[in-house]
Amino acid sequence: MIAVEPFVCNAFAQNTYIVYDEDRKEAFAVDAGMYEEAERLAFDRFLKQRQLTLKFLINTHLHLDHIFGNRFVADRYGVPLYYAKEDEFLLNDFASQAAAFGLQVGAEHLPPVSENSFSDGFSVAFADSEIKTISTPGHSPGSVLVYFPSEKLLFSGDTLFRGGVGRTDLPGGNTAQLKESLKMMTSTFDDNVKIFPGHGLATTLTFEKKYNPFLV
Repeated sequence: MIAVEPFVCNAFAQNTYIVYDEDRKEAFAVDAGMYEEAERLAFDRFLKQRQLTLKFLINTHLHLDHIFGNRFVADRYGVPLYYAKEDEFLLNDFASQAAAFGLQVGAEHLPPVSENSFSDGFSVAFADSEIKTISTPGHSPGSVLVYFPSEKLLFSGDTLFRGGVGRTDLPGGNTAQLKESLKMMTSTFDDNVKIFPGHGLATTLTFEKKYNPFLV
């Protein structure tokens, strides 16, 4: 059985997710926003309590609130980190981004550069199925959806929220691209797909098509 465990992290109330197979005792993470030590401990405790082996981490994009915990995941679990290469420029500006928001970052926060970056989509095996990424530029150049087709689970990062969409006034943001990405989402996915956004509550495409002013 596949389950999803959310963790609300850091000052931006970012959603970090552990997706796991209860039978196989395997898991992967979507985004890693753990800034405080207590957040890192909660993430680690969940894996230990359920005896889960973390297999990999996928980032929906590389804004700082989604990658505070990348270093911890890489060092603690030694798993591959996957993200779109188009966002890699944001890693070079990590410290100044944090300073702009009045946040102090130490060595435990500094995100590693991954050897597993990708462009134009990516897939990785998990639980007799596969996890796919789908490019959705707009919020950032390298924003992607993380899709689990067999379970109809969609992790939208900051592309789509319950009742809203991601901002486009940050470096690399593009409103026209975001509109095209949203249009692609509404025409590609089943209305009943369950959406887990980067911030806020889970939703469905049915709900968003009816109530989200950016999709109506």
